[in-house]
This record gives sequence, C-alpha cells and structure tokens, in this order.
Amino acid sequence: MIKSKYKSSFYNIYKSDNEKKEIFNSFTKANVIFEDKLFNRIKENKIEEIEPEIVKELLNLGMIVPNTVDEFQTIKENYIKYRNTKDTLLITLIPTFMCNFRCPYCFEGSDAKSNQTIIDYDILKKYANLNFAKYKHIHITLFGGEPLLCYKKTLDFFKYLKKKFENSGQTYSSSIATNAYLLDEEKIANLIEVCNCQTFQITIDGCQRTQNTLRCLTNGSSTYDKVINNFKALLKYNKDNKLNIVLRVNLFNNTLSEVEEFLNEFSDKEKNKFLIYFRYIYNTKEFKKENKNQIDLKEFYEMAKRKKFIINYNKSFSFYHCEGDGAEEQLHILPDLKVYKCINDMSYENSYIGNINKNGEIIFNNNSHDWNNYSFFEDDNCSVCKYLPMCWGGCPLVFKKTGKRVCIHEKNMEDVEKKKGVNTNA
Repeated sequence: MIKSKYKSSFYNIYKSDNEKKEIFNSFTKANVIFEDKLFNRIKENKIEEIEPEIVKELLNLGMIVPNTVDEFQTIKENYIKYRNTKDTLLITLIPTFMCNFRCPYCFEGSDAKSNQTIIDYDILKKYANLNFAKYKHIHITLFGGEPLLCYKKTLDFFKYLKKKFENSGQTYSSSIATNAYLLDEEKIANLIEVCNCQTFQITIDGCQRTQNTLRCLTNGSSTYDKVINNFKALLKYNKDNKLNIVLRVNLFNNTLSEVEEFLNEFSDKEKNKFLIYFRYIYNTKEFKKENKNQIDLKEFYEMAKRKKFIINYNKSFSFYHCEGDGAEEQLHILPDLKVYKCINDMSYENSYIGNINKNGEIIFNNNSHDWNNYSFFEDDNCSVCKYLPMCWGGCPLVFKKTGKRVCIHEKNMEDVEKKKGVNTNA
C-alpha cells in the first residue's frame, strides 16, 4: 500500500467513550464527532486508508496535514506574525475599582474596592484622539470593580467614539464583565446600540445559597434574584444569537443538587442563547478556605450537557493566553490612568508599564519591554504539548513571579481523566 503524503495533526485531541468518538484540533479549533472506523484511522495515522474526498475535508479542518509540515514551527511563525500586526488595539478599561458587591475572594482585594477614584474620561478622550487613528479597530473590554457604577460617563465616552469614527473607516466594539446587578434593560440596549457591546460575561456563584452568602451587596443584602432576572432580560436581546453571552458559574463547596436547582432556572429556549462554564473559587491573599469543588468539575459539566446547555469550551481562536501576553497592543487602563499588562496581582510592581499624562500621552516604562518580549516556545514542556495553541504558555503573571508554568483547565482535566482511566489521547 502506498504511504499517504499526509499525517494526522499532532494537535488533535482524541476523546472516546461508549457514546461517541470525538476529535478536537487545538490549533484550528475544529471539533468533529466521527464514526469509529474513521476516528481510529485518524488516530492511528492510517491516512492512506481514508477516501480522497474525506482527506480533503480533514485537511480543511487541520486534522491532517502534509507530511512535510512542521506544525510547531508553523504555529510559532503565525504567533510571531500576529504579535507584529499593529492594526487592532485591545484595551481593558477599568473605569473604577468601586464595587456594589463584597466578594471575600476577589483578587483585587479590599483596598482596591475601597478606592473611590473614577477615571478621567476627558483625559481618556485626549488619549483616544492621539492614539486611536493608528489602528483599524479598537476593542474595549469594560471591567472593574463594577463598571456599571460609571455607566453614564462610560456611555458618554462611547457616544464620543461613535461620532469620532463616523466616516473614518475605523471600527470599534466592546465587551463587558459585570455582576449584572445593575444591568437593567436601558443599560442593555445602550451597551449594544451605542457601545457596540458584543460580549457579556456574567458571573454567579453556584446556587442561591452561595450567591447570597459570597456575592452579597456591600450592605449584606442578597443579590441572587435580581441577577437572575437581569440575566434573563439580557437573553431576550439575543434574538438572533448575535451576542456572545457567557455565564461563568463559580463553585465553592457546591453539591450537584444545588447546581442542578440553579440550572433548572432556565427554559430550553433560554439555554440556546448563552454559553455556560464552571470554575472553582480559588484562594487569594485575603481568602483562604478549603473548596471541595477544586480541580475536577467533570460531573458539573456532564449534568449541564444532559440538560442541553451549551458549554463554553474555551475553543475560540486566539494567539494569546490572556491580555498579559498579547503584545504591546493590549493594555489595562486603570482609574488613575496608570497602564498595566495584568491586574490579577496589584502588588506585583512589574505589571505596571506606564501611565497616561494629562495631555493624553501614554508614557511607557522599562517593564513594557519585558512583557512584550515574553516567549514560551523554548520551554521543553510547552513545545511538545497538544494544548499549546490554546494555552500559549499559561499565565504569564505566574511565570514571571515564580518561574513556573500553569497549565490551562482543559489540560488539567485531561490529566485527571487519565488517572481515572478515561480514554483520552496521550
């Protein structure tokens, strides 16, 4: 038999159980369920036994590649090309660190939350005038604190941008991470129509008990009912599923039955309008508690899938792990107009890379060079990891602080499944 001129992609991730055989390619993000014979031929690299028309489709999906292709080198070259592309500016804008919630585990800490500073939008407009014309597209992620505490000033800033960009050939968009307590229908409409908000991430803590215990208002009042009602109002605006609405469910010593009760809040029609994923609440400097939900969340995902929720699998295409390693065109702008690469540990001084002065000029310090030249391709473990095109070396902040790399949740879950004897690819 003639040997095929193609080979199975190194970045295929194979998963099989009694119900289905599935392949996910971590670079192209293609995800396909196969019948047993074809699944096995791809996994065993027997491409010569696959029909030519199917080979063509597999090439388009990236699940097979020409024998001559060095996939690792291809990924490296594409990554470098992305980082040298200067046509998009990605800003995470923190208009205030103030928050209407008092989550004890918040990584920003109580000092940040007590900071009453609100960003000077007049200076931010000057910054926009000096810098935005360099880029084809501007994307602004609203973060906090709770960004909706500055809603009116933020809306005014986006009205300014909308007028500025008229007939310029430039485009802008936004996204928001919010606790949703203030997310009424007026704000939803303006975020979509004026701010061109395309992605909403809402966080809730597991069930009514933990939400009202851990994510209560500053005065101790409960938040669960209002957050659920506002979230459902948001879903009504996603008529054509054009919005990317993501619900992050934080788990802290939650039982399956508690989470099931929470999932039962949503109708089948509502389930089709958002993505859901689970994360455990981890310890911070100010919050050190045992959490039985740590690491293995498979049973929660399985229950959500049985209930026909759409899972957010972190399979969107990108060339960066997070804003912290996204080249010099990714910035965090804080309420005091200081510029950071990462705000996950405000005590880490090297995250501070500059500031915006009163004239709107951005002045970088020497730390920016260190972040912008961050690389992981020389790491022996990363270079042979199938999750590299999803992980991109893991959290850059952890690596800079400890010299250690932290694998993404999906890789950790695969390791857990292997220990339990579940059939995943090696």
